[in-house]
Amino acid sequence: MSGHGRLAALRLLATTLHPGRPAFTGTAGSTAAHAHAAVQILFVTGGRAELSDAHGTRRPAHAAIIPTRVIGALACLAGVAVIMYAPRG
Repeated sequence: MSGHGRLAALRLLATTLHPGRPAFTGTAGSTAAHAHAAVQILFVTGGRAELSDAHGTRRPAHAAIIPTRVIGALACLAGVAVIMYAPRG
């Protein structure tokens, strides 16, 4: 999925860009299965969210650290989230 497709699932309320460490805060939606080149740190601050793995197993999530290149999807129902990305190493 392109970068635009992943961001389409998050209606941004705030964006903080530091060299190599973007962070987004906003209303989260749902994504198709995808992976990131950076570690993803997720905090769900409102609503309900579920993460699913490459096999489609879904689990409720309030917070997660997702390693690089791990395939997964996000499903949020009226979810508000903070998502940060950290480079490897």
